[in-house]
Amino acid sequence: MASEAGGPPHRDVRCAADDEDNVPAPTGTGLDGGLVGLATAADYDGVAGAAGLFGLWVEPSARGRGLSRMLIDAASDWARAQGYERLMLDVGVWNSAARRLYEQVGFTTTDVFTPMPTPREHLVEERMALDLG
Repeated sequence: MASEAGGPPHRDVRCAADDEDNVPAPTGTGLDGGLVGLATAADYDGVAGAAGLFGLWVEPSARGRGLSRMLIDAASDWARAQGYERLMLDVGVWNSAARRLYEQVGFTTTDVFTPMPTPREHLVEERMALDLG
């Protein structure tokens, strides 16, 4: 799906809660309920055939319901439909909960570790990949 500004294809995925705090499956933008989770999938610059998963977030009060997996699945489905072979992400090496989640859904390390830009160069991110085949 192309961006409205004519930019590169991407998919914004969001989850919202209804009045009874039920959380539907991820849908596109424009939800009426309160936002409880989001992620963006787009081209992953510099890696041929790869889409990137960016900004995965779930509201702390909504965690433990499988929303992260639903968001990852929606991003993966979009990437497959666009013809991408892999879904890539960068995760802080200090973020053990996120790394565990990504490993559970099938992401593996690429053994690429990159310091964050200044002034946070003391923090390192690990690149992970999910085969979409």
